[in-house]
Amino acid sequence: MENTYHLDIPMPVLSETELVLRVVKDTTYTGRLEIFNNGEGLFAGIIESVNNIILLKESTIKGNYCIIEYSVNTSCCIIDKEFEDTIIITYNGGEILVPVKIVMVDQKTIALNKKHYPKAIEKQILFELDQKSYHCEDTGILTIINPTNEQLDISLTPLNEYIVFNEKQFKVTNTKTVEMSFKISKLDKILGKVPLKTNPEIELSFKVQMKQGTIISERIMSTYLTELGKLPTKLKITTYKEYKDVVVQIYRQYCDMVLLGNKNKTVDHMLDKLKALINYDKTNIMLRLMYCLLAIECNKKDLAMKEINNIDHYLLYYDKERLDVSDLLMFFLELIKGESVNELLRRWKPMNRDSWLKILLKNKYSNHYTNGYEEFRELYHYGEKNRILFSEVVLLLNSNPLVPYQEDKFYKAVLNWAIAKNAIGMKWLRKIENSPLQLVQHNNINEHIARKLYLKDENKNMLILLCAFYIKTNRIDEEAFIIYKKSLAERCRIVGLEEKYIQASYHNNELLNIEYLKMTFDVQMLDEKYKQFFYLNLFIQKERYKSLYFYHSKDIEQITKAFLKDNVVPDDPYEKVIYLRYLVENKLMDCIISLFEARKLLDIPEELMEELIRNVEEVHPIYAIQMAREAYKNHNDQPIILEVLAKGLKGTISDLLDFYKVSTSNGFFPKIVVEEILFKGILTRKYSDEVMDVYYSYALKEDNNVIHQWMKHYITAQILIEDTKVSPNLITLLEDIAEKESDFGVYLALLKTYTKVSRKNEALIIRLIKELIDAGIFFSWYMQLVPENYLGERHRVQQYFEYNSNSLKKIIFNYRLDDDKQFRSVEMKHVALGLYVVNVIMFYNEGIQYYIEEIDSEGNRDIKSSDLFMKKDMIEQQESESLFDLINTIEMSKEMKDIASLQTTVEHYINISSKEIKKIYIL
Repeated sequence: MENTYHLDIPMPVLSETELVLRVVKDTTYTGRLEIFNNGEGLFAGIIESVNNIILLKESTIKGNYCIIEYSVNTSCCIIDKEFEDTIIITYNGGEILVPVKIVMVDQKTIALNKKHYPKAIEKQILFELDQKSYHCEDTGILTIINPTNEQLDISLTPLNEYIVFNEKQFKVTNTKTVEMSFKISKLDKILGKVPLKTNPEIELSFKVQMKQGTIISERIMSTYLTELGKLPTKLKITTYKEYKDVVVQIYRQYCDMVLLGNKNKTVDHMLDKLKALINYDKTNIMLRLMYCLLAIECNKKDLAMKEINNIDHYLLYYDKERLDVSDLLMFFLELIKGESVNELLRRWKPMNRDSWLKILLKNKYSNHYTNGYEEFRELYHYGEKNRILFSEVVLLLNSNPLVPYQEDKFYKAVLNWAIAKNAIGMKWLRKIENSPLQLVQHNNINEHIARKLYLKDENKNMLILLCAFYIKTNRIDEEAFIIYKKSLAERCRIVGLEEKYIQASYHNNELLNIEYLKMTFDVQMLDEKYKQFFYLNLFIQKERYKSLYFYHSKDIEQITKAFLKDNVVPDDPYEKVIYLRYLVENKLMDCIISLFEARKLLDIPEELMEELIRNVEEVHPIYAIQMAREAYKNHNDQPIILEVLAKGLKGTISDLLDFYKVSTSNGFFPKIVVEEILFKGILTRKYSDEVMDVYYSYALKEDNNVIHQWMKHYITAQILIEDTKVSPNLITLLEDIAEKESDFGVYLALLKTYTKVSRKNEALIIRLIKELIDAGIFFSWYMQLVPENYLGERHRVQQYFEYNSNSLKKIIFNYRLDDDKQFRSVEMKHVALGLYVVNVIMFYNEGIQYYIEEIDSEGNRDIKSSDLFMKKDMIEQQESESLFDLINTIEMSKEMKDIASLQTTVEHYINISSKEIKKIYIL
């Protein structure tokens, strides 16, 4: 099996790992790849291209030095557009992917007096900020590195009013640094103009314009502004590469500290590094949590407490709180708190107001009353915004819900917090749903809260309220379209709903559900483009809504004549749908294929694309496969798309497995793709678990003896040689094969699997072991599967070992059989006068490696002897069996009180000492 399984794995090395090809129009482009085998064994495999833009001369390769010749299919390319393909090399042991990028250009003349730099050796100009995020009082540094040694003219243009550069235009030859500050005045903060009042971080962008000779290029760079400040440290990190390196260093140092327990020398240095990391990336909460943990570990509780309060305030104020972070903060506080809950509460709130603690304890252990809400609201307006306050109010409103009769900012904040924490109770939710007008009248609910409440319960009142908010704000995005459509389906009566539904459908490229629109709906009130869109949808669905189509037939006829007067695809997506419907009805498949090659079918509805593919497949199956591939990339996974694509799908084994999962989840079993997965799984030995599960599904549906034979060989090798675990489904399949066929490899694979699972078929185990032993196939590991009461095995023997000690100690016998990877341990039993014995079950002609340890009363271990023992002679079994028979006879004579039989037995074995008899008795 090992010889046929190819244990020698090749290691191919390619001359190119990526191809970037520049193809000139109307010319032939050819190239070649070289492969060298640096591993063991013979390299052999198959090669294929995914999108067929790269044409390969051969489909298979073999040898330790191979050449892959290829050419470019220029008919699939368009001038000045980049196309991608992938060459996949599947060999015995793995896969290699060679990504290919192709750009086709028109023929151009290169000026002799102009320097020409090949694309492969162009040097990149580097722009880097010294921090990932900044506080408004920080000063940032922008570094420009120019490796070309040619002078660059740089121009910096802020895209936000808050960024200020000390230089906006300058020249760079080698390296240049520019200072950047943030213009936020105290008046801005007082007037609330600063976005940080509502957002935890704001993105600030600026444009960089580079001019090199006559070439001008631009790029947009961004950074973030946050309220979180710096931590005091002398260390400073100014590049992203340095940031990543320090993160890795801290991770390794922390692991070493945990393993070695050496905290004194490492923690302070790690804290400084963490401070530098936090100063570089201020909004990284995970870094700040790590800082708290290390501060607690080195008993710097004040530092930890200060940072915990910063994190808590930041997360709570901006409603970014997460349950896992909250639990960590609570855990840190438990580490710090001391002995009492009061101490925990005191440390949790640094200002420690007595009124807060008094009200908290009063409401924590007593019933909640409505007047408690007013006390909580006073605390909120006084400046208290603690999570414990919000938790108590939510508990109160869940038991005694209320809706205020005036505008209440505290109520709105608590409602928003309860929704975010998923803590709002059904009683409170029903109260809100039954009082939408009162909430809207006093401005205690907004679009954001209404949306969350509707998503929680999908109540019709909340749907009407949310829909009214969307109509009022003129929303026509995808989410609004879904709400309008849902409202029409629920027959909600809202002014302007039908008009907004048509507008949202138009802007989201969605077909109208005509049944939602009644004949009484006034189409003429719509703008001209929406009116055309309505007629277009009615034209497409005319067979379904004949009466409505007849009612609007004159208007539809005028519009369709105007659309179809020219044989050119319209740019407008809705006019394009009408045109494509016209091509399908008149069977003009060549026109559809030419539009696909020109990449003008990327924005059409999924249903229309499926219809196009279905019609094209009847005439041009190859083009239908390419169209199905494009549709699948755009997440269209309908059965017709999957069925067509399966006929010509190419890719890595990972891509094929993903396609198989999508297909089976949509009710389609791709037989061709499954067989390709099995073939590549056998060849590459990758994704063995997934490949075995795929084979289980295949074995239930198909009866291909060649594939079944190869898969049996593959599964057996995976289990016995690679030691792969298998699923319960595959165990069932192996059991079926073992019941029907005589295959020793499958027998061993199934027995190996049984050693790792709890579910076993004992009758099948005994039969398989019998057949294996009769065939002379012995492995000690499968003998552990034989039931203890099964005595039919003649080749197994109980071999005992003995050891003499000068004193009474705990004696451990450690042994390892031929097929064992680790030693097993068993305690030896004391017979008399320092003699210890132990029993081991083993096979004949099998070696056992062992060593004996003495353990004293203090737990000290001392290895006393070791050896390699082999059981060879069959007569030894008879001798040991006769000693066991002696003990059994003596015990039976004692039990029956047969003195004569006992005397005869003792006289017959007179030379055996009582010590020997006791030893055999113990064994």
